[in-house]
Amino acid sequence: MDIVTAFLYGIVEEEVYMVKPPGYEDGTGRVCKLNKAIYGLKQAPRCWYNRLASALEGIGFRASACDESLFLMGEGESLLLLLVYVDDILLFSSSDKEIDGVQRKLTEQFKCKSLGEARYYLGMHIERDTERGWLKLHQGQYINTLAEKYSLQEEREVVTPLPSEFKLIKAAEGEG
Repeated sequence: MDIVTAFLYGIVEEEVYMVKPPGYEDGTGRVCKLNKAIYGLKQAPRCWYNRLASALEGIGFRASACDESLFLMGEGESLLLLLVYVDDILLFSSSDKEIDGVQRKLTEQFKCKSLGEARYYLGMHIERDTERGWLKLHQGQYINTLAEKYSLQEEREVVTPLPSEFKLIKAAEGEG
């Protein structure tokens, strides 16, 4: 799901003034006081995030203590996960009905564009099998592209980054 013109929903909490854009000057030298965030305003991303977080909490989500871009609702079998990256939202749930309900509530507050079932998100390929109950995120295509770029296609795969018998030695006091 994509929020259309997301930054314009942000509410500016401090006083911010701007010079009138070209074509809107009236010769008085007056400036405009912003009531809402606009694109190009350095605090626009934070204003948008605060507005979205408030809306999500209003419909029952709670922010993750581990990651500010993750919001959760419910628990156990009825857990919904919502990931945010700027204006892109990814919802996970075992219930399509729950996802539809959240999308409907968000479209009541923001102009949203549904992007259908997610196949890619932030460069990650998403695969899922609802019958078997698994979800897989991977960057296989990205890895293959890098391997090709650096001529590593024929390198053999390794299971671990170091041999299992490799012994780590504790650094002496004061060493890097």
